[in-house]
Amino acid sequence: YRDIRINAIYEGTTTIHGIDLLGRKVLLSNGRAMQLLQSEVAATMAAAAKYPQLLPQLNLFSKALEAYQAMFAHLLELARTATAERYLANATLHLECFSLVVIGWQWLKQAIVAAEQPQPADDFYRSKLHTAAYFMQYELSKVYALCLTITGDDNLLLNTPGDLLV
Repeated sequence: YRDIRINAIYEGTTTIHGIDLLGRKVLLSNGRAMQLLQSEVAATMAAAAKYPQLLPQLNLFSKALEAYQAMFAHLLELARTATAERYLANATLHLECFSLVVIGWQWLKQAIVAAEQPQPADDFYRSKLHTAAYFMQYELSKVYALCLTITGDDNLLLNTPGDLLV
């Protein structure tokens, strides 16, 4: 029973964080925090472009970021034109998608530091480069599926019959 209760608390906390991020944080001060984040990410991408060995990871990150930005533009349009319920219906999925992009950005930053090391780099830095490549290929690819679900117009969550809600 205790374990079941803890899972429910964690799930509720994740939902609250998703709603807080999408409902308050990204809209705060006319999106200023998102603009600052975008400028930091762009600076990191420009720095990564200087290292030929990082170009495959940079390319994967760039495409995932573009998918996220298109999905986020869709959400901002919903914030402007739809109900709060419709805008926030996929807040938890947005949180997951946003987290993947931010973690990808952090791996790109770590890869830059590793790429700056004299060659041959020691195992620590080589493992950083390998793990960054892994994340970009295997984890960041989840962004696309999340974006498709978030931008879908079926309103499945909002149209769930009340008798099916537990």
